[in-house]
Amino acid sequence: MTKPSVPRDSRDVSRWDIEADVCIVGLGCAGAAAALEAAGADADVVVLERASGGGGTSAMSGGVIYLGGGTSVQTACGFEDSPEEMFKYLMAACGPRPDEAKVRAYCEDSVAHFQWFVEHGVQFKATFYPHYSGEPPTDDGLVFSGTENAHPYNAIARPAPRGHVPRIPGKAGALLMQTLLRPSSAPRRAW
Repeated sequence: MTKPSVPRDSRDVSRWDIEADVCIVGLGCAGAAAALEAAGADADVVVLERASGGGGTSAMSGGVIYLGGGTSVQTACGFEDSPEEMFKYLMAACGPRPDEAKVRAYCEDSVAHFQWFVEHGVQFKATFYPHYSGEPPTDDGLVFSGTENAHPYNAIARPAPRGHVPRIPGKAGALLMQTLLRPSSAPRRAW
């Protein structure tokens, strides 16, 4: 049986094996994004991952990324969306008392988030999967992944599909993580 870790005061540590500007724990999609951004800002980055490699549950997922507000894929597929419509939907769909400031920031920056993925090599096919599917069985890049098109939400905000899927059928999460972790994208310090 493994004993739990016990926090130690930094004054009790006689030496450090590794020092860095930024330490990231976990190398799923969020950890990879944080590492890429920190390394891009010239920070010395250390990533700690308990598995033998990066990916985590992000690599095992369908890879659907919830983005909206008028991404190029939404526009190419003929859907009109805006940060405000996305905000109205999420405020209604996120349960009691969602954090309005965080939801607003996410919606307002959503197109930039989409562009960040594209700039890091993630490809999205500009086609819409017309059947409801959180994870399409095709390589279509856009799906309704929530309840945007269902009552009462379709009366609160203009419905728009916001599930963006990296371009590969059935294995989008693995592709997403392979792309974010490839040597040309990922910072390499101590993984």
